[in-house]
Amino acid sequence: MGESVLRRFEGKLGLISFWIDALDKGALKRLGAYLSSVLTEMMGTGEVVA
Repeated sequence: MGESVLRRFEGKLGLISFWIDALDKGALKRLGAYLSSVLTEMMGTGEVVA
């Protein structure tokens, strides 16, 4: 789901940001790492340009 939301921005990196809030600190770290890796992958494939 997070990946599909990020892909909707169609390469407009300045429009992509996210805030994650949860009581489980481990879940916060995992979600943050996942979304960061999706953005890194999108930059590597040219879907997002810095």
